Formats: sequence, structure tokens, C-alpha cells
Amino acid sequence: MTYCCSKADHSNLHLRIKVNTKNLKVAIHPKRIVPTDKIDDRGKWVITVVANEHNHELIASPSKTRFFRSHRNITKEQKDFIHMLNEQNISCSQIMSFLEAKEGRRHNIHFIRKDLSNEVVGKHRKLIRIDVASALNYFHELQGKDLLFFYAVDVDDQQRARNIAPKMALRMIKKNA
Repeated sequence: MTYCCSKADHSNLHLRIKVNTKNLKVAIHPKRIVPTDKIDDRGKWVITVVANEHNHELIASPSKTRFFRSHRNITKEQKDFIHMLNEQNISCSQIMSFLEAKEGRRHNIHFIRKDLSNEVVGKHRKLIRIDVASALNYFHELQGKDLLFFYAVDVDDQQRARNIAPKMALRMIKKNA
């Protein structure tokens, strides 16, 4: 088996074997790590050979390292600032442009537009779940107080709320009479 960094060309690997990786903990970075089929007395793999040569082209410019997934991160201050601007209906591209101007230049920002977009969408998904739960709790309380109140919840195939329709039973009785 050969394990190599994620930048490697996987078609160059000579041997591909599926292994149970639950017990295998290997740091796979620019080095190639070659474990043999040796297992110690605790049932863990033993790494016997580490080849230090790179099996891919190296990035010549240090300024490009900000695009590596391991180097991309959004600080808490930046997240708070992004959410504040997004609450004011400022688009992701405008937020990114503003952050580039604020930080001095594009190279001083350690994330890409897709990371910013994912952060905004993630926040929206959390809010939607909270809003639906709050609405259902409120309707449940109303139903306990008023016997003529009921509500219907339309769900999709994954049991997520698509539509919530509060109704008054008195209207339904008048329609049916």
C-alpha cells in the first residue's frame, strides 16, 4: 500500500488496495508514507518506510499556499463581520470585495469566496431550523389554549417542513355547513 498527499496524481499509484482505516492513523502531507503489512501487538499498523520525495509538482509561489484547504480559515471576527454585513442584505461578492479592501489586498485574506458563501449559507440553514421549531412550538401552545385552533404541516420526503398552515376550526365548520 502507498499513501501519499492529496496533491498527488492518484493515477501514478502502482497498487490500490482498500483497507479498514479505523485503526490506521497516518499523517499524509507532502511525504509519501508506505506502511507494510506489519501490525504491532495492539493491532495498529507500523510505518516502516517514509519516502521524503514529492510525487507531484511543488507550488513555486508561497502566496499560493493560501488556497490550500489546510491554510484556509475564517477568523471569529471575520465571521461576525460577514454575518453583520449579510444581515444588511449585502451580497457575498460585495462582502469579499469589502474585506479585500479592508485587509489591504486580496493576498491578506486566508479564505476564498466559496468559503465565505458556505459560511453565509450555513448560518441561514441554522436560522431556518430554529424558526421552524419556534413556529411549531408556538402553534402547539396555541392549540393547548384554543380548541378551535389547529395547524397542518406539509413535509417533504426527508421529513423537513415545506409548509406550515395555521387554521381556525370555526372557518372549517362554516365551510362544511
